[in-house]
Amino acid sequence: MTSVSPFPGSVPVRTSRGDHRADGVERSCQKCTGSAEERALKKLVVKALWTEFPGHQSEKGLAEEACHYFRDKKGDPISPRTVRYWLREETLPSAVHLSALVIMQPAMFLGHWLGRGDK
Repeated sequence: MTSVSPFPGSVPVRTSRGDHRADGVERSCQKCTGSAEERALKKLVVKALWTEFPGHQSEKGLAEEACHYFRDKKGDPISPRTVRYWLREETLPSAVHLSALVIMQPAMFLGHWLGRGDK
């Protein structure tokens, strides 16, 4: 029986099985955790949110207040769930929300980007 390539004109490439698996695992792990810069930015976003909206004992209260701030001041409605994802470092804010955080806490972000902030 002859094997047929799934794509016309494609050339089969042989790779050792171990290399392929190691490559896939490394990419998969990097996708889950992100780069070091991305992880540092997520931590900075969390710090900026807790600093800008003090007085909350839970992430739920902070998420509610931040959600209302972005809805009222920036005209961009987001849900408290979205803010909780930021607080749990699962996602990063969009460019609009990140720029709003930078405007709220400029010294914190500039210090980090200039290498003088938390790592």
